[in-house]
Amino acid sequence: MNAAEQIGQEARRQSTESTGAEVLDVDRFEIFLADRKGEPTVPTFSRQTQIYADPAKIDDAIAFVRSSVLTHVAAHDGYRSLIGGVNRMTGRVFVTSNWESPGARAASDQALSSQRREAADIAGASSIRVDEWEVVFVEITPAGGGIELRGVGEQARSTPTT
Repeated sequence: MNAAEQIGQEARRQSTESTGAEVLDVDRFEIFLADRKGEPTVPTFSRQTQIYADPAKIDDAIAFVRSSVLTHVAAHDGYRSLIGGVNRMTGRVFVTSNWESPGARAASDQALSSQRREAADIAGASSIRVDEWEVVFVEITPAGGGIELRGVGEQARSTPTT
C-alpha cells in the first residue's frame, strides 16, 4: 500500500467514526487534464459531465477532450477551469468545468452539449450524466509531488441524459 492509499484509508476511518457514515465505494482517477484561467476564487459554478466509457476507447476520448473540448470550453465568457479524470478499470470518466457565474455556466451549456454527445460517442458510452453545483470553498495546495484539490460545494442539480 502506498502513502496516498494509507492517508486515504485513515481519512475514511476518521470520517466514519466521527459521523457514523458508511463508505460504500472508493473510486480512483487518473487526472488527464487540469487547465485553469487565473487563481481559484469562490464562489464558482461547476458543471460535471460523467460517462462510462469502453475501456478500449478511453485514450481516444481523452485525446478528443484535450484537442477539442478544452479549446471550445475555454473560449466561452466566464470560463475559469476544466479538469478531467478517468478510472481506466471501470471506464468512468468525468470532466468538470468551472464558471464565474451561474449565467456564464448556463450560457455555455447549449453550445457545449453537442461536444458532450460527441465525446460520449467516441468513448462508446450510451448515456451522459450532468451535475451542476455552486462551490463555496476551494483550496489548492502542493502535495508531495503533485497538486491536491480540496473543495466543498452544494450540489444543485443532477441530470442524466442519453
